[in-house]
Amino acid sequence: MVWRQDISILAVAVAAFLVALVLGYGLHRRMEGIASEITDLRAVAAQVDRLEGRALDVESAAVRLGSLPRKTRSMAVETQMGAMAAAADDLSRTLGAAHADKLRAVQVLLEDVRNDLSTAP
Repeated sequence: MVWRQDISILAVAVAAFLVALVLGYGLHRRMEGIASEITDLRAVAAQVDRLEGRALDVESAAVRLGSLPRKTRSMAVETQMGAMAAAADDLSRTLGAAHADKLRAVQVLLEDVRNDLSTAP
């Protein structure tokens, strides 16, 4: 009878060990699955970051394209200011010293306006 009691204790111990082994294996498999999902989520997060960067690039390009007519007008005005300054320089050489100071002042003012336009955003 003692022998049967020892065998039943041994059987319970073996059964407990097998249950622990099966549960441990199942837990290990779930942890592997969770680790794989975490890796996938990190990859998705990196792709989202890249897409956000691309969206910002596209948005900034659209803003630059939207400001193109303003820049074109500014360039035309800058060119016109340069032509006016060159004309003032030609007039100062043609008219001589009597009006040279006034025309030089006009030329300086035109160049200042032209430089302000070229540095404006």
